[in-house]
Amino acid sequence: MKIDLRQFAILMLVVVSSFISSCSRPGSGDSYIDSLGLDEIVIEPAQSINLEDWNILKVNSFAVFGDWVAIRGADKRYAVSLLNLQTGENFGLAWRGRGPGEFVNPIGFDRKDSSLIIYDAASKVMVSIDIHKSSEKRIPVYDTLLIASPPVPPILKPHRLKSGMYITSAFSEEDHAWYGLRDSTGYLVASVLAPNFEPLQNMDANHYLSFVASSLYTSHPSGKKVCVASLMSAAISFSGIEENDLKEYHREEYNPPQIKNTASGTRMEGFTDGFEGLQSNDKYVYALYSGKKVENLKDDIAQARDCDYLIVYDWDANPVYLLRLQIPAYSISLSGDKLYALSNNPNLTMHIYKMPGFTVSR
Repeated sequence: MKIDLRQFAILMLVVVSSFISSCSRPGSGDSYIDSLGLDEIVIEPAQSINLEDWNILKVNSFAVFGDWVAIRGADKRYAVSLLNLQTGENFGLAWRGRGPGEFVNPIGFDRKDSSLIIYDAASKVMVSIDIHKSSEKRIPVYDTLLIASPPVPPILKPHRLKSGMYITSAFSEEDHAWYGLRDSTGYLVASVLAPNFEPLQNMDANHYLSFVASSLYTSHPSGKKVCVASLMSAAISFSGIEENDLKEYHREEYNPPQIKNTASGTRMEGFTDGFEGLQSNDKYVYALYSGKKVENLKDDIAQARDCDYLIVYDWDANPVYLLRLQIPAYSISLSGDKLYALSNNPNLTMHIYKMPGFTVSR
């Protein structure tokens, strides 16, 4: 499978408790949501913070560490900034650049305990940043985890497990693979097949890899179970890990991508925006789901990312709650028993949910 990495890179661009306000059986028309067979519970945030009041105008990725929030946003000077939710203090932490400790092309934004893990695709170096120590010193406190020397294949959005291994997209090593398990040096040792969507069988290599790489990862604190969800369909997978083996034990797959045959090959024409957030603790997996159609790949993305649903699974892959957010969100982060959700309407706002029964800390 020949891959044009430049084309692929372009494709990849593409406190008061809350209360239950209503409960009803949905008739959403979305095949995935309807398949869950759960009553819909509408929830309201306990607290909302207008981030624009603190001059935070854009957040692409974020992770909450107590009072501090690590942010990847619009500031081209920094790969990571920190914001204190109590005081509004914010400052750039990790510089973009080619110097020591700087990032040229940072990808991934993976929270692991008190650290944020970032992989720089240019230098092929993976580091963890201790957020608590960094917030005290006002400089990044790094630990180098991996230097992916050739012939280690490209790594995208790595999710680090307790064992020191990684879950990432399987990339090109396995035909029709979705995600894979890599050892501590970055080599792929096991993989799980891609969703059984007919359009994927004929899709050109760049669009196929864009589809499978557009995924989110989370894991049980033990590192023995993982959940993977697609951004471009309603596909979600659960797998167990034993030593170097990755065994899928449950999956759901709905809403395949739309394709178009052209003279140069079969390409993706549209898709249903799937999961925009995936978090977990030792009891539950929290999946933020859109289900909105993306017909125009250039203009519809931002609107499609507004997600109404938060589906909660247990680690046996049973859906246990179908929550409808009163205010649609495009990204989430879990910290203890609080779920933090970002919304752009009408302003960039962080909504904080403290949900009954969701009190198991990670």
